Amino acid sequence: MTDLHARFRALDSMPAPDLWHEIESGARSSRIATASPAQPAWIAIAIVLALTVAVTGAVLLGSRLFPLPETPVPSGLPSPSDGPSPTQGPDAGDRPGWKATDPTLQERRAPGYTVTLLADGRVLVASAPVGNQASSDDQVPVTAEVFDPERGSWSRTLPMNELRFDHTATLMRDGRVLVTGGAYLGRSESSAEIFDPRTGAWTPTASMREARDHHTATLLTDGRVLVAGGGSRETYHEGERQPTASAELYDPDAGTWSAAASMLAPHTAHTATLLQDGRVLVIPTGGGSWEVGAPDAGDAEIYDPVSGSWSAIPYDPVEFHTATLLRDGRVLVVGGDWRDGEIRTGTASLFDPRTRTWTRAADTLAPRGWHTATLLLDGTVLVAGAGDGGYGGSTAAEVFDPDRGTWTRVPDMIGGHAEHAAVALADGRVLMVGGYGSNSTPEVYDPGGED
Repeated sequence: MTDLHARFRALDSMPAPDLWHEIESGARSSRIATASPAQPAWIAIAIVLALTVAVTGAVLLGSRLFPLPETPVPSGLPSPSDGPSPTQGPDAGDRPGWKATDPTLQERRAPGYTVTLLADGRVLVASAPVGNQASSDDQVPVTAEVFDPERGSWSRTLPMNELRFDHTATLMRDGRVLVTGGAYLGRSESSAEIFDPRTGAWTPTASMREARDHHTATLLTDGRVLVAGGGSRETYHEGERQPTASAELYDPDAGTWSAAASMLAPHTAHTATLLQDGRVLVIPTGGGSWEVGAPDAGDAEIYDPVSGSWSAIPYDPVEFHTATLLRDGRVLVVGGDWRDGEIRTGTASLFDPRTRTWTRAADTLAPRGWHTATLLLDGTVLVAGAGDGGYGGSTAAEVFDPDRGTWTRVPDMIGGHAEHAAVALADGRVLMVGGYGSNSTPEVYDPGGED
């Protein structure tokens, strides 16, 4: 600071140059020496040059006496001369995209497994191997494994007590997971068991009143679990399994089952969505033979846990659909039209529980059926994959914006997936697991900087 004051005093003591006196003297000399027509022009040029020299000298003198401090480049950021970094280029990390994770310990190519987000952010995947799927551990089936999103890796947990697939897995309020029903070796199950994430152990609980698979299980707001529909592989009619309309309730405090009112029509492979007011919306699949024996398959139904009753909702069914609860309370239903052995279209509709009415939404950009639909943190819905009528799957993915009613294409998945499973992770990404298609390796969708 003392040195700075000394510089100011030195500058103040310097005599200021009398530029105007010098200019005027030069002008007078030039007028006396010559008298030509170009005199005014030369005088103007001399004045401009003198001013330029004076200003430039003052700037240089000031910069030497008082140099400005350099602005440092923050550590970890590229300097302007470096150009964009390959990993931190413009908008890097803000774009949506897919990334493969480690493969599951048990191949999950065929459908029938469950994927459940645990309270601690990990993901439980459970099912018996289907068909000739082999395990990576000396042919011993891995019926349950856990995915760690932070590490992107899978770890084996204790096996289920019963081999099963086409079952349900429901996260209860205490953080445990209730697994019900399913099938194995041509036989449907009535048994149920509970997974404790803290210990990794499975504990049997009371069996359901009826054996069933391809049913739904919905956690109610009071903590009970509603199980509805499905079918038993022991009941066939003309080569097709018959669905059931029965429903029952599980009480986790007592560990017991009780009968609930039956649905108005039998359904299997349907969807059940918990609405914001605590009721449950059941939508039939409309998938041909899945609904054999269900004369009212075209109607959706709502279960009221307060009255314990069901009511019908007129509905024009689509095939192999998904039903997603939106943030505003409406339900987005996406499905397709199965014709000539393949999914031909992709349609969407919105159900408003307050008015009990349906509104047709814009069609999807790609045909949809056997796909997944996942609510993202920003309120949009990611729809990915689809069946092709065989054992292949689509890589196409798109996002629905409920506010605008529009679809936007996002990057394709790494591999094709159909009849796969998806779950929204706690950090906003989406885990995609298994299914038919070109790639049964799990992958994670990162929405990036989408609003």
